[in-house]
Amino acid sequence: MSKYFTGVVVIILIALGVWMWGGSKKETKTGAPIRIGALISQTGVAAQFGEMSKKGIDLAVDEINKAGGVDGRMVEVVYEDDRTDPKAAAGLYQKFTSVDHVDAIIGSNFDFVTQPVFALAKTGNVVVITPSSPRIAGAFDTNEMSFTMMSDFSKMVGTMSSYLDKESWKKIAVVRFESAFGAEITKTLNTLSNERGKGSVVDETYKQIGNNDFRTTVLKLKNAGVDVVFLDMIGPDPATFVSQAKAIGFNPKYVIHTGLADALAAKGADPKVFEGFTVLNWEVSTDAYKEKFRARYTVQPTNSSNRAYDAVYILAEAVAKSADTKSVASYLGSHTFTTPNGQFAFSADHAGSMTPVRLEKFTNGTYVAY
Repeated sequence: MSKYFTGVVVIILIALGVWMWGGSKKETKTGAPIRIGALISQTGVAAQFGEMSKKGIDLAVDEINKAGGVDGRMVEVVYEDDRTDPKAAAGLYQKFTSVDHVDAIIGSNFDFVTQPVFALAKTGNVVVITPSSPRIAGAFDTNEMSFTMMSDFSKMVGTMSSYLDKESWKKIAVVRFESAFGAEITKTLNTLSNERGKGSVVDETYKQIGNNDFRTTVLKLKNAGVDVVFLDMIGPDPATFVSQAKAIGFNPKYVIHTGLADALAAKGADPKVFEGFTVLNWEVSTDAYKEKFRARYTVQPTNSSNRAYDAVYILAEAVAKSADTKSVASYLGSHTFTTPNGQFAFSADHAGSMTPVRLEKFTNGTYVAY
């Protein structure tokens, strides 16, 4: 009897220990920090974009943690530099999931860097959100574990309709860095031009950012009778193109997107070069966000810093409310989120439901309504 009694006691104690350990593990999980991996370009051609992403992320993390976290859980961010290299980005996704054991990931700054990460997320069970790349059907698609906070790109570029209807023009050209992003600009503008009976756009591509000679391209556009040029460029390239065009006597109307902010930030940039440019601006931030961003960093928010900021709020809530990392995707796709910047929801294709886009003029060193 004594051996039997002792055995029963041992079994009870073991069971009690397992119950207590399990309860402790659950409690630890509930109060454990929410770990977010931030895959950003801190070096390489997208470094200025990565810098802005980090600023937006840090701002959100500080606000959330000062407010007590989400459901009592603080937010931690593990940063890694993908060097604007898709191979590096793919390797870092594996590190985040197998070594750092993050709950979710904020994706990279350029679409071609994020694409392999999206592919890995599909089977990796850790969700990825990219704040700074729009969805491009057939080229930059999402899947069940990946999301982009920007809308379908063709809808965003479609804002150019009002410009094309208001301006006097005969032929439009796109000069673009070779990517799916630039190809979608050409595709959309081609549709808009044909709808207005102006024929197809002239599409000119180049393969590197910086140290370019555009004179051959300029001559081609001049001889083709182009009078509107859309520049899909960042860094020093817009200034280089305009300077070389002027030297050859080619002076069309220019349209550029938010890459103008990056061009203006380039070393030695002269704002006068871009006087009169029309800007397709999808970096529309709330006044409250711009004010607190400037107060902390003394610079204007650009390059999707506001969406990187929102991504932290959105992911923190989704992680806190989900049973496991795989369930985070379901929560993201089925909820409307409220951040300090307002409400946000994903569409059925895992893209932002609506990205505000404005047409503006760059005049006297500032942006004014078009």
